[in-house]
Amino acid sequence: MFPVPRLLTRPDTVPAADEVLYQDPTVYTPKPTASEALANPDQAAAALTVLDPDGPALTALSMLRAPALSDAGLIDALVASDRLLATVAAKQQEFLAELAHRDPDGDRYLRDEAACALKIAPGTAVQKLDEAVELTGRLAGTHELVAGGYLSPVNARILARAVLGLTDDVAAKVQERVLPRGCGQTPGEFRAAVRRAVARFDRKDEAQKHAEAFADRHVISYPTENYMADVVLHLAADGAAVVTTAVNAWAVKTDASDTRTADQRRADAIVDICSHALALPGVPRQQGIKPAINVTVAESTLTGVDDQPADLEGYGPIPAAMARRLADLPGAHQHRFAVDEHGRILDRDANHDTGANHDRDATPDRAGTLTSEQYQPPPRLARHVINRDRHCIHPGCRRKAWNCQLDHRVPWPDGPTSAENLEPLCKRHHDLKHHSNWRLHKCPDGSYEWTSPTRHTYRYRPPELPTPTREAAPERPQQNHDDEPPPF
Repeated sequence: MFPVPRLLTRPDTVPAADEVLYQDPTVYTPKPTASEALANPDQAAAALTVLDPDGPALTALSMLRAPALSDAGLIDALVASDRLLATVAAKQQEFLAELAHRDPDGDRYLRDEAACALKIAPGTAVQKLDEAVELTGRLAGTHELVAGGYLSPVNARILARAVLGLTDDVAAKVQERVLPRGCGQTPGEFRAAVRRAVARFDRKDEAQKHAEAFADRHVISYPTENYMADVVLHLAADGAAVVTTAVNAWAVKTDASDTRTADQRRADAIVDICSHALALPGVPRQQGIKPAINVTVAESTLTGVDDQPADLEGYGPIPAAMARRLADLPGAHQHRFAVDEHGRILDRDANHDTGANHDRDATPDRAGTLTSEQYQPPPRLARHVINRDRHCIHPGCRRKAWNCQLDHRVPWPDGPTSAENLEPLCKRHHDLKHHSNWRLHKCPDGSYEWTSPTRHTYRYRPPELPTPTREAAPERPQQNHDDEPPPF
């Protein structure tokens, strides 16, 4: 059906001009039609590995049926689909770069809408925009290879991230150095090649390189399996030495009956050090509330009626036994919230029916909604809103509500300081709400609907929390004092 010359697989393999037998497969390989792809799938798949990854190629690929392909045909189909994915990725880079050029300083909040539209975190969107600007600008040669289906988009992003902050001359030299082999390398191989090229051509002195690296110091916690987590510290060498010395000092074995391994003692030492730090006086408050480990658990689980998973802030679901253990630690105190059958915290005060009033500055109105007469929400009201919404309510933003500003949806004093009229917004998305044409609406189900200036709508839904069973359970003693010692 199709003659499929295999003389060209990557741009760096083009034969010399005097090799007269060379044929460009993109010219001499006929494009399979949809019917030909159905009738001869293996030959069509082989042709698609060398043809330009364009619209007709996508049509032919969509007609291939996996069970009809031989082993060789399946491999060819994988290669063809990978080239088409690269072409689409390159086109998306062009769209992202144009968006970045239209909003270079972020004042139009287009990057925030890109995050909403692509369902990614705002920080990830900014990174994608920076990469797109590099690839369609200084790294245009790299972008061309991706668009042709020759270079992996992953490798292209590795290069784009590596040259951020480098001069135009150095970026050009790095690209020229790594591209000839980059089309045939795995991401790991390509990343190593890029690092070598940057080290070779970047002539910054050591102090300048360290200053730039030091600016990227951070601490990140990653949830892992079996209710564990990894905490990654990226520090300067001297700072890492301080941390390591302190951990090793607290992890010294002082009791012969201690059967823990050295690694286990060090891990426990970090928790001990941080627990002591939280108990020190002068720890900064957020929203008028002391920092605390926050666990949301159904009352029926807390009292032992059932064993529903609880929700640990910053991690997610944890087993009931772990939640009860945290609740029983010295200094732990409880706050009650009314929830509906879907696990959504209601704006109604959970203590309204009992007449309890633990905060003179936040009292339930006739509907049971916590309300304050002052502008700044008092701790009881702030805690209610923070636990209800959990994060900044702009779609995709993962900033914890504890670290956000509590915004009056209807500006105060026209709108009350109440649970119904307050929501957490990080600084950027608070500015977006007040200084742009984005519009916010709270829906009856407790979700938030945002309408952008482009008239697209995006929604944030607070996570569903555990719901208590209806079976009666014995009361547990409650502590509800804002000045209880942290961290629980």
